[in-house]
Amino acid sequence: SSTSYNTVSGTAMASPQVAGAAAWVRSRYHSYTPAQVKRARLQNAESTASWKKTSGKPHPEPFLNVRGF
Repeated sequence: SSTSYNTVSGTAMASPQVAGAAAWVRSRYHSYTPAQVKRARLQNAESTASWKKTSGKPHPEPFLNVRGF
């Protein structure tokens, strides 16, 4: 649906998201080294400390965000 979304987790979901974000950063900043790409992603991450997983447990990992690019 174009009007709803679902939250999924795990490395199978995270890996393509991180790779896509790295590609997005690299497409905007061609001269960035891998370390600079990683730093840029981490600097643009959003806190998810207030989020709860479906289990009710906290969700401590930061949310990957490329809006800042």
